[in-house]
Amino acid sequence: MLFPLFALVGLVDTVYLVYKRRKSEALVCPLKGDCSFVLNSKYNKFLGIHTDIIGLAYYLCIVLGLLIMLGIGVFSYIIPSGTITISGYVFFGIMLGIIVATFLAFLMTLRMLYIQFIVIKKMCFWCLLSSLCIIGMTCIIVIPSIISAITIILHPGLLMISN
Repeated sequence: MLFPLFALVGLVDTVYLVYKRRKSEALVCPLKGDCSFVLNSKYNKFLGIHTDIIGLAYYLCIVLGLLIMLGIGVFSYIIPSGTITISGYVFFGIMLGIIVATFLAFLMTLRMLYIQFIVIKKMCFWCLLSSLCIIGMTCIIVIPSIISAITIILHPGLLMISN
C-alpha cells in the first residue's frame, strides 16, 4: 500500500518542481534550504534533460502502470482462467518495467543526493522528498525482487510447480 502512496507523493512533488522551474518562480523551501539554487543549477540536467522532467516521467509511468495492473487484476477476477492469459503477461511485463525503472530511479537518486550533499552543498526539500519516495519504493519493490531472484537462482527447486 505504501508503494502507490510514494508514487503519488512523488508525482505531486515533481509536478510542483516542473511548474515552478518553467514559470521561473522561487520555490517555497520548508527546510530553509536553497531549493531554487538546486533546481536551477547546471547539475539539474542528465543527458540534456532536466532531472525534474525525468522524475515526472518516471512517476507518471509508475502511476499509469499501477492503474493498468489494477485494471488487469480486477479483470482477471471477473474472467477466471486456468492458464496464463495475455493479461498475465502484460501484468508481468508492467511489474518488471516498474522494478527496472525504480532501480534506475534509485541510481539517479544517489547521483542527485551526492550532488546536493557533496558537490553544491545545498539542499532542496522538494528534491529530498522525491529522493525519499524513490528510496522507499526501492526498499518495497526492488530489494525484495533481487532477494527473490537470488533465492531462485540458488534454489531452483523452489520454482517447481505442481498440477
